[in-house]
Amino acid sequence: MKYYTVEIGGEEVPFTGTIEFDGYPFGDTLLEDVRFLADVESGILDIHTVRIHPEDEDYFKDLNTKKWLREAVAHTKDPCFLHSEFGVYKTHMNLGDFVVWPVES
Repeated sequence: MKYYTVEIGGEEVPFTGTIEFDGYPFGDTLLEDVRFLADVESGILDIHTVRIHPEDEDYFKDLNTKKWLREAVAHTKDPCFLHSEFGVYKTHMNLGDFVVWPVES
């Protein structure tokens, strides 16, 4: 299992927040620049929260949403998730935007 942490004030702490990631790694040009979201609580990503960014939902009117959500979930389980060139745009926390790194546990 991956455990997500963030460095705040020189200390590594469990991440809680939302990760926003691009669909390109699993959908190629069809999902390039299409954003997906996933929630992380106390360092653990909840795959049941993977969803399409609300601003990108209209793009899915003519696509198989269930299929691409399954692909997005599979992508979050990839060992390279968050380390790939297109992996994550940003993370959202009350303290601002930080880079979040997975730590294998």
